[in-house]
Amino acid sequence: MKPSYEELQNRVQKYEAIIEAIRKGDVDAVVLQNDVSLLKSQEFIEEVSKDLLRKDELLKGVADALMHLLKTEDSNDSHKSLKKALEILGIAVAVDRVYVIHIIASTSLDKLSVSEMYTWEVDDNLDDNTYIDIPVRWYEEFLKKQIIKGSIKNFPLGEKQILEKRNVTSTLMVPIIIDENIWGFMGFDDFQFEREWSNIESSLILAAAGSIGSAIVRWKVEKELIESNLKLKEANIAKAEFLANISHDLKTPLNGILGFTQILKRDQSLSLKQLEAIATIHNSAEHLLSMISDILDISRIEVDQMQLSFSKFDFHYFLENIAQTIKIQIKNKEVTFFSNFSMNLPKFILADEKRLTRILLNLLGNAIKFTKKGKIVFFVNNVLIKNNFHKIQFSILDTGIGIPIEMKDKIFSLNQIKDQRIKTEGTGLGLSICKMLVDLMGGKINFETKYGEGTTFLVEVELEAVDAVEHYDVNSDINGKDYKILIVDDNENNRNVLKNMISPYGFEINEAVDGIDAVAKTKYWGPSLILMDILMPQMNGFESVFNIRNKLEMKDIPIIAVSASTTDEIIKKVKFYKFNDFISKPINEWELLRKLKLALKLGDIKPDEKIQKIITLPDKKDLEFLLNMVLEGDIKGIIDKIFILKNNNENLTNFCEHILNLSKEFKTYQIEKFIENSLNS
Repeated sequence: MKPSYEELQNRVQKYEAIIEAIRKGDVDAVVLQNDVSLLKSQEFIEEVSKDLLRKDELLKGVADALMHLLKTEDSNDSHKSLKKALEILGIAVAVDRVYVIHIIASTSLDKLSVSEMYTWEVDDNLDDNTYIDIPVRWYEEFLKKQIIKGSIKNFPLGEKQILEKRNVTSTLMVPIIIDENIWGFMGFDDFQFEREWSNIESSLILAAAGSIGSAIVRWKVEKELIESNLKLKEANIAKAEFLANISHDLKTPLNGILGFTQILKRDQSLSLKQLEAIATIHNSAEHLLSMISDILDISRIEVDQMQLSFSKFDFHYFLENIAQTIKIQIKNKEVTFFSNFSMNLPKFILADEKRLTRILLNLLGNAIKFTKKGKIVFFVNNVLIKNNFHKIQFSILDTGIGIPIEMKDKIFSLNQIKDQRIKTEGTGLGLSICKMLVDLMGGKINFETKYGEGTTFLVEVELEAVDAVEHYDVNSDINGKDYKILIVDDNENNRNVLKNMISPYGFEINEAVDGIDAVAKTKYWGPSLILMDILMPQMNGFESVFNIRNKLEMKDIPIIAVSASTTDEIIKKVKFYKFNDFISKPINEWELLRKLKLALKLGDIKPDEKIQKIITLPDKKDLEFLLNMVLEGDIKGIIDKIFILKNNNENLTNFCEHILNLSKEFKTYQIEKFIENSLNS
């Protein structure tokens, strides 16, 4: 009978002791070993050496196989990697086949089936003969964490027949246990010899089986996670596209509302009460537009479709406009607003003006919502200058109710839960969007708060200073009588908005109802500039511009895209098709006129200087009163004072009409600068 591995180990130790004693010439020690005959046993020496070498080869094979599995990080390569690991084990164990089987067991264990199988065979041309059913006895043995091994002649008849179909002469099968459950088993088949499996082989293979099982499960989980993430991303993309389409459909009627409220504010016959009603309609529509934009931005960010759109702009003018907007919003509230901008801020910067505006108005808007009484402070500081790059810190402080302790950790989360003690309007996504946009800009946003006393938000972003920007003021002195504008849009209301916005400035206007009509009218009418909608039936704006630029060879005509779709894909296509500029719907009248002046190179008219030379100014006391009203954002106070001045002194008519026109359009920054110039004149 072949000795066990443990017996062989004892013999080796005794043998080594005898060899050491002989080397030292210690005969007594040799005798004490009481087994000098071992020295004459060449057969034993060879047997031990062979067994030790076999052990080393097996250990190395198991180690190499497991190392190969560990190096495989991509679950897509798992099948190929596992087959290679099985090959390494098969060669090390010196068998003809190695396989791994995942078992599906019924509740009553009356039926066992193979879910999946990974196999390596020494001869790839052999028939695979995969298992269809697994004997219940095997599964029961595996449940006891037992190994099944031996010559198939000793197996029960049914099992023997199954194994014979697979050309097996002897086999070793070890359970794969994951989280104390039987996942399956790993088998080693010898096709030729009735093999006796040693304990060391069984132990090492059992250990290898556990590691291989873990690797398989890890790959499966990773693959399922990747597939799940892919499905989630596809769902988010579909959601983003759906919301973009909904946004476009909602912005179309909003374009009519916001467009005509801007047009109506120019009507000199309207009373102050009517103007206030129009302002309410306008502000309500703006609020709805803001909520639509919030939802759309979140969906874009979720699918990594949000990209920054950089432009050069006047940073000082930008900040003053933000401050003036807040002054108007806090009117009729028991809140005082202070703003302070550092003297060393860059004059002109390169940044995403739209997204920066969004961040600041969201944060300042929150300060207004949560401060019923007290103050709001807006500071902007230049904390670090390196070459042309300036680290700008925006600080928004309020003395409102603060943020409860339990909400601090989720204030920027999309899943934030509104505090039911505070009733606010909006989507509740403002802070989440701020955080995402600041991150997109490579900046940081933090806050400090004390519940019941107030909150301070700090935003730091790096902005690049640039040279002076070509600037076109927008005013009533625009003279468009020598220019022809073609308005292209399939929606009549949209055409009417554009037509009514620009017709007072003397432009000759024509209309086209789609892209085909636009190409035809461009050919025979020869417009100076085209305002082109993008999404239209028959022929869209992109195709129309392509035909105008290439087929009509009118490459120099300014064409401005006008669209409610503002996705990054649309913006990229606008640039690709060589539009000169882009205006988003709902249309802002000031932005439209500014871009018309820029595209047509109408020049920079400074009406304030011109008007001051031909009108009579009020006395210093009245100018200072008006300036104070402007700084408080009190449009009603300005208009009331203007009517008093106009009624008391007809010489001030031109001055009053100029201020009244700016007031109706809420251009408080322009009013402030005009009055300051008047005081200094």
